[in-house]
Amino acid sequence: TKVSLRLKGDWTDHLQGSKWSFRVQTEATKSWNRLKTFSLQNPSTRSYLYEWLLHAFFNYEDILTTRYDFVQFELNNKDLGLYVYEEHFLKQIPEFNKKKEGPIVRFIESGFWDAMLQKDQLKADHDGSLIVGAPDIKPFGEKRTHKDSLLAQQFDIAHTLLYQYQYGLKEAKDIFDVDLYARYYVVMDLIGGYHGIAWHNQRFYYNQVIGKLEPIGFDGFGGEGLAYVPE
Repeated sequence: TKVSLRLKGDWTDHLQGSKWSFRVQTEATKSWNRLKTFSLQNPSTRSYLYEWLLHAFFNYEDILTTRYDFVQFELNNKDLGLYVYEEHFLKQIPEFNKKKEGPIVRFIESGFWDAMLQKDQLKADHDGSLIVGAPDIKPFGEKRTHKDSLLAQQFDIAHTLLYQYQYGLKEAKDIFDVDLYARYYVVMDLIGGYHGIAWHNQRFYYNQVIGKLEPIGFDGFGGEGLAYVPE
């Protein structure tokens, strides 16, 4: 099966040594392990078993999460040893969990990384702010979302909900499935996956049945294990 392959990762830990991180996309009619688009990366970038355990807890609590597991990886006939694969944010995430397709939205983090490059001059903290810089809200699969009238309509609703959260215009119970979010934060706190609750790492699924946003649990750990604590 032919695939397209590119480098991925925000930090240089994804490029250290020979075990680089990749984003993989299969041909339109093909898949690998029932995945169309996914990441391959060194287990160290997600603190080895910590991230795997976090995903196991999400699955146990019926919280949407990316499929994540270990795999042996070869590149150009060179054995690179143990990697992890992780599902990307496409319609298969809700569908695999027996939910209807719906927009998966996020805050665009490009401004955050610009601020990180200039943080000494700007005196910005590590996580920044949801209001300062006013990050845009966009869906994954943007072209497909806007071409599909139903998905486009659902995205407009999801955008409004996330905007209301961003600026504190409505109570959380009117925006989110608070029961799911309660379980989500308990799991994050129990396992110590605080990296995943930084605003630029959060992902949101619009559940059209209840008209609210659900969390998608992922990226609880960088390479620092339990050392990361959000500001």
